[in-house]
Amino acid sequence: MTMQFPEAFAWAGEKANDHKPHLLLGNGFSMAYNSTRFGYTALATKAKDENLLPDSALRLMAASGNSDFEGAMRSLEAAEEVLRVLDATTHAVLIAQLHADVERLREALAHSIAGLHPERPYEIDEAPYRRVRTFLDAFKTIYSVNYDLLLYWTLMQDFGDPSLAIRSSDDGFRDSRVPGDETVLWNNLRPAQAERVLPPRGAPPVRGRRRTAQDHVDPHGRGADRPGSRPAGQACIPALRR
Repeated sequence: MTMQFPEAFAWAGEKANDHKPHLLLGNGFSMAYNSTRFGYTALATKAKDENLLPDSALRLMAASGNSDFEGAMRSLEAAEEVLRVLDATTHAVLIAQLHADVERLREALAHSIAGLHPERPYEIDEAPYRRVRTFLDAFKTIYSVNYDLLLYWTLMQDFGDPSLAIRSSDDGFRDSRVPGDETVLWNNLRPAQAERVLPPRGAPPVRGRRRTAQDHVDPHGRGADRPGSRPAGQACIPALRR
């Protein structure tokens, strides 16, 4: 049975005993913002142009007819595991090559996302930020599996609007309050607000993994006004596209 979002939200509220439901987001949010930046085709093109993709990934993408980085990684990891089970000693060289290709592919994905990411939060108009914040305020905890900073930027916006919580996510980072000092500090003695957004990459709620591209993306870089990152997701597509 297919439900429209209002029906699905009402159903989730009933199952949550009228408490705010939880939300799991995928990469649709980033693609809704700009598919020419965050679609797999755009990311793969960026990686190919910079010669970042291993030959095995290029062949897999050509054979499958798509540019799904994670699909290619899963295929390479599966091949590596099969060879280990069959005869790890005989296939040791190929196993090592497949493992290296997976790591290289993760690095290529992280590099492509960083290269195509907006430079600064103010490059995005206020209206999309407001729509997404209104949408997200209906949920208690948000799980996200993206790598970019778009959701983080959304949650850190100050609108001066009493209908929206001011800085609904506090990352705990502060400036030094010393004129001319650009040092960024994290206040571990006064914890930030209870965290609403959790990135379960590599954690049991999604699936176990050795490492992901999120481990390699520097959250302090490419336009983050503050260190830290919170990704984004699929269910926000309607909000962004209005």
